[in-house]
Amino acid sequence: MTGHCLLCFENLSHAPGWFSFLVKGEEQLICQKCEQKFERIEGELCAICGRSLERLAPSHQEKGMCKDCLRWEEGPMRGALLQNRSLYVYNDWAKAVLARYKFRGDAILSEIFHKEIRQLYKHLPQSCRVIPVPLSSERQYERGFNQAELLAACLPYMKSPLITRVHTEKQSKKTRMERLQTQSPFLLSSRIQLEGEHILLVDDVYTTGTTLRQIGKVLREQGAAAVYALTVFRG
Repeated sequence: MTGHCLLCFENLSHAPGWFSFLVKGEEQLICQKCEQKFERIEGELCAICGRSLERLAPSHQEKGMCKDCLRWEEGPMRGALLQNRSLYVYNDWAKAVLARYKFRGDAILSEIFHKEIRQLYKHLPQSCRVIPVPLSSERQYERGFNQAELLAACLPYMKSPLITRVHTEKQSKKTRMERLQTQSPFLLSSRIQLEGEHILLVDDVYTTGTTLRQIGKVLREQGAAAVYALTVFRG
């Protein structure tokens, strides 16, 4: 194995980590030390958002779901998102990596997650139409790329935009309450019929779940039978 780790720039060692075993023959992109800083989400999960229930106090979960998802299901967003599954906990290391990826233009970092994304995708309905969460045209011009599209590049997805996004303030600059109260900026780009279809949304991070549910609501109102999500990190 030759080359340098995409995260710390150290020489890559010959000793493989768990990334290296998952897809035979793929190039190792990060070192073991950086691999180990990503905290996998495992064990018993919330049936909807995929957060670890083992990390939650018993008072914050009920019926196999976290209280956040129970509240979502009691309101107007009920059924907008059937299930999200994420790869890693959104810890301080994940935040640093994501900031470098999204806000400092290090687009190649999307590739370090492709093997794991493909593995997780195998556990989701294969009949799903894959849709990366869109950026507004202004945000995409500013950033130079859509981080969700690059993450979804390892999956079969349609390049033509089904959903468009109106330009708003960055989600990362909003408080949790502001995110929850944000009016949906998502619109169908055409009056396409989605009757009975299953949709898989792909994004970088699930924080409050507002973005995914806003899109899910639009898709369900257009006839989609179910909306799933695959995200790299779970906040």
